[in-house]
Amino acid sequence: MKTFKNYLLTGGLLCVALALPCRSAAAPGQTSHFKFAGLTASAFFDSFDPTGCVETLASVFAISDRTQTMGRPEATPTAFVSLFQADNCTFTLLVSAFGSADLSAATFQIKQNLDSATLNTSIDVFDFVSGTTFPVDISLSWTGTGGLTVSKFHNITRMPGLQENSTFTGTSRPATASGSMTALGTNFAPNPAVFPAAELDSVKTGDVTITHPSH
Repeated sequence: MKTFKNYLLTGGLLCVALALPCRSAAAPGQTSHFKFAGLTASAFFDSFDPTGCVETLASVFAISDRTQTMGRPEATPTAFVSLFQADNCTFTLLVSAFGSADLSAATFQIKQNLDSATLNTSIDVFDFVSGTTFPVDISLSWTGTGGLTVSKFHNITRMPGLQENSTFTGTSRPATASGSMTALGTNFAPNPAVFPAAELDSVKTGDVTITHPSH
């Protein structure tokens, strides 16, 4: 059912937004610097029960990042999880759960060359259908399956009282993700996820903002 798949994709995009720390606006006459570099692993899983009615969807987005905003870099590895389950025959949403957690270096490992990654952790999620919180036990492995793709972006914005210089470099590799995402006695990832539902990425972005007092 496209409606529930759209919910899942929206949740994945929200994870990306939440993973990138916000940059505070610079005061008049000041310059603010923001830098972000991160390695990420993402996967989306979609499966059906034997009746063909109950569809189960899950997404996971893990990021090992290094952020610097006018000071020393800070490393804050994080994972975001979303779970959906719906009976498409009766148009009933059964599970709609989201959660996130900080990660240690041992729980999320990803190769710098984006060849592979592993995520082994437990994350509590809140289900908006039942109003309860429950853990999701995650044990996933990513394996790169294709070549690297590099994308770059550079933009300079000038307007009265403001100048902003933004750069972005992204490297991605298609991947296959397999393992388990178990919650409520159900494995929400029973089948492997393949590209474009699974991917390994490296992102570098920077932003310099200069504000001038208005006259």
